[in-house]
This record gives sequence, structure tokens and C-alpha cells, in this order.
Amino acid sequence: MAQISFRQQECPPEMMARMNATVRFLIWGVLPIGGMAGGALGDWAGARTGLAVAAAGMLLSALWVLASPLRTMREFPAVPATT
Repeated sequence: MAQISFRQQECPPEMMARMNATVRFLIWGVLPIGGMAGGALGDWAGARTGLAVAAAGMLLSALWVLASPLRTMREFPAVPATT
């Protein structure tokens, strides 16, 4: 849930709907592609190999989080004052 608060704070109010729609499109739009790719890999290389590749991908995805500067962020950046 912190990611939603961070996005809402960083995004200008007039762009909030577009930002939310884009994030949803990217997150939910990739799921069917991953499902088809996993099914094709399982059909081509076998179920065990497909599951091993999926497990390796899940483990490697943790590297993205560990390398992110957001991991060490404890407070939101200061919002500039508007006059």
C-alpha cells in the first residue's frame, strides 16, 4: 500500500487518473502474456522445467527490489510549497 501513497503524493492531481490507468494497464496487461509464455514453455520444455524457470524468475525478481533506492526510504520526499 505504500506504493499507492507514494504515487499519489508524487503525481500532480490533474494526472492522477491517467497515472492510475497506466499502472493498472501495465500490471494487469502483462498477466495474460505471462500466462501464455508459461504455457508455451511448459508445453515445449515440460512442466518441471517450466516450474523451475518460474521459480528462478521469482527469486531473481527479488534482486530488483533489493537494488531499488526505495527500499531504504523511510520518509516521503518533501513536497515543495506552492504559492
